[in-house]
Amino acid sequence: MYRIVISVRDAQLFLLLRHLLAREGFDTVLAQCSADIEASLSPDIVAFLIEGSTERHGATSLVAVVRSSCPDAALIILRRGEVAHTELEAEFVLEPPFEPAKLLEFLRSLRPHGMPRNRSDLLGFDDLTLDLSSMVVRRGECKVHLSALQYRILRLLLEDPGAVRDREAFITACWPPGAEVEPRTVDIHIGHIRRALEACGPDLIRTVRGAGYALCSGKGDERSFVG
Repeated sequence: MYRIVISVRDAQLFLLLRHLLAREGFDTVLAQCSADIEASLSPDIVAFLIEGSTERHGATSLVAVVRSSCPDAALIILRRGEVAHTELEAEFVLEPPFEPAKLLEFLRSLRPHGMPRNRSDLLGFDDLTLDLSSMVVRRGECKVHLSALQYRILRLLLEDPGAVRDREAFITACWPPGAEVEPRTVDIHIGHIRRALEACGPDLIRTVRGAGYALCSGKGDERSFVG
């Protein structure tokens, strides 16, 4: 996990930032002074977020420690009040009123491609990811649009990608209890999911004749296998 060192005076603000960044896969640590920053140093630090204002005279010394200790890490200034001269050296300045989306957009640009987010609410296989918290499906950088039912079907596949799920398993897990669903209906929805995923890359769904469906790495065109 990649780390962001945060230096703010408001404990509630730190807790909010910690929660927000944890959802993006970043570890956070609070550093109130230069000694705290030096104690937090590690190779996995990608950024420092420092509250800067004319009232916080120690911000300049904190920036100096950051620049000397971790010259490759990005410096983010959380601006309060007048602009301090240290802000001119920052890679990103968060202006009031604070917009979390802008901060997250910048931090995502720092995350190396393919960096694992280390989240229990993120399912993945190959270049496919499914975010359980936001219900967003992505294939690489491409957002995949699915219906709620198709989302549940794909989620079942992603929970154990190598396992072959038969049609009854999909009906039991993805449809309301007692619903009358023909096995062919499962095939139709699998087809919709397959086409949606293929819009962004090779086929990832393996069909096992007479058995059901599983996921396989999208490195070939063959879809059907004899079970």
